[in-house]
Amino acid sequence: MSNALTAPRATAAAGALALALLLGACGSSSSGKSSKSNATTTTTAAAATSAPTTGSAANAFASAPPPGAHFDTTISFVKLSGGGGLILVGPNGHSLYVFDKDQGTTSACTGGCNTIWPKLTANGTPTVATGLEASKAGTAAGGQVTYNGHLLYYFSGDNNPGDTNGVNIPNWHVVSPLGTAMAAR
Repeated sequence: MSNALTAPRATAAAGALALALLLGACGSSSSGKSSKSNATTTTTAAAATSAPTTGSAANAFASAPPPGAHFDTTISFVKLSGGGGLILVGPNGHSLYVFDKDQGTTSACTGGCNTIWPKLTANGTPTVATGLEASKAGTAAGGQVTYNGHLLYYFSGDNNPGDTNGVNIPNWHVVSPLGTAMAAR
């Protein structure tokens, strides 16, 4: 992950942000259909968190892998480079996000918002990596995966595992292994 943006990436980032803000359908409160599209643009940002230091989860958190493209569970976590902390990722290794405007397990991301913020979905019961609490994982309407009561989404602006480009968009946050929204830095 690079800490500096080149001019083409900065232009792409501005375009992705403008598109995300333009598609303000993310403020609606009705439920939308599930989508599994992947990323289209890349920029860089990171969020910080601290992990618990006691219990069996401490070992799993301490040995968190770097971002990659293959995970054997629905929800896993990685350690971002550059002191970015630990974040939840989906089975494709891409960062997972929560949306402040969601009401419990009712998605406020509908219409065009679903294109920019595809939902993480699962057929059946979601699985979690060692160190995460299986009791916090579940599904909502349409098979959208939840963790700690939050609906989980990808950001279409994350091209590669470890990208956290959505943290600069208001009301969207990457998720800590505790299942809490993390603030952008």
